Amino acid sequence: DIGLTISVGVATCKSVAKVASDFDKPDGLTVVHPGTEAAFFAPMLVGKLWGIGPKTAERLESEGIHTIGQLASKPEQWFTQRFGKRGPEIRLMSMGQDNRPVYTERESKSVSAETTLSEDLSDLEGLRVIVRQQSERVANHLEKSDLQGKTVTLKLRLSDFTTFTRQVTMSQPISGVDQIDEVAQTILEREVGPDRWFRLIGVGISHFEEQQVTPQLSFFGSEDGGY
Repeated sequence: DIGLTISVGVATCKSVAKVASDFDKPDGLTVVHPGTEAAFFAPMLVGKLWGIGPKTAERLESEGIHTIGQLASKPEQWFTQRFGKRGPEIRLMSMGQDNRPVYTERESKSVSAETTLSEDLSDLEGLRVIVRQQSERVANHLEKSDLQGKTVTLKLRLSDFTTFTRQVTMSQPISGVDQIDEVAQTILEREVGPDRWFRLIGVGISHFEEQQVTPQLSFFGSEDGGY
């Protein structure tokens, strides 16, 4: 028991489940049984529907459409006229139908490691050691994930809390610690100065590609005896 309070919505699709999870906060369970999605949605304000923002809800209300049920009663052509390409999707949503897949994992956009220093540091050699450590952490993560990236980013925070990033994009993807560290160190050298004290340093890599493994040629030639 970690003492975390949550509300849960259970339904046949994620848009209905999302609304259901907000239905009985802060510590409730709402189950929308199959076939009852439209009835569950019907009395709710139209702004509760996914894809209907405040301005759109205001416009619909000015037309006398206050609830999701009233919206769902409109003909298919009406949705196309009001919402264009999104019309058919919003129509199905209003009836509690949502065919969008549920993703339990999301692809990483970047891998990074950073550290906040116990004391501000300006010494280049000391900063180099920290950048190397962060590069090793990033490279280890890439190796475990079979990833390689083209863009190396160095994140820096000065003693006055000014935070900025500098990055270099390579022509070919890299993943090794020495490659990442070399690029990050080059960026670092440009930013270090006599009056610059740093309190945070981070190294990151992005623009991923999967590792391409080149098959190893057999020393004995092909299995049919050729070379």
